Amino acid sequence: MQRLLAASPERECPDLTAKVLHGAGVMAHTLCDYAAADGFHQEALAMRRMLRDPEGVADSLHCLSSSAMAQGHYARAETLATECLTMRRRLSNRAAWRAR
Repeated sequence: MQRLLAASPERECPDLTAKVLHGAGVMAHTLCDYAAADGFHQEALAMRRMLRDPEGVADSLHCLSSSAMAQGHYARAETLATECLTMRRRLSNRAAWRAR
């Protein structure tokens, strides 16, 4: 994924780039490389905010929260999760917040 991102430095398709960044972040998180995961997810979050993609923003917030939790940054994890939950509720994504 890093090679794919490097091959498109102009970022001609920001929606696709955000998805690739998200995927790279998920893979890095799975490998417990939280610094890399955070970097990918932060960049994806910025792009998704720019694109006004609320579902994508919520996904990025969720992943950043999970990464913060894995690193023991509980206050940050809670802040990110709360923002994610607020967005999911606003989007009426009931599958993401069954228990109120």
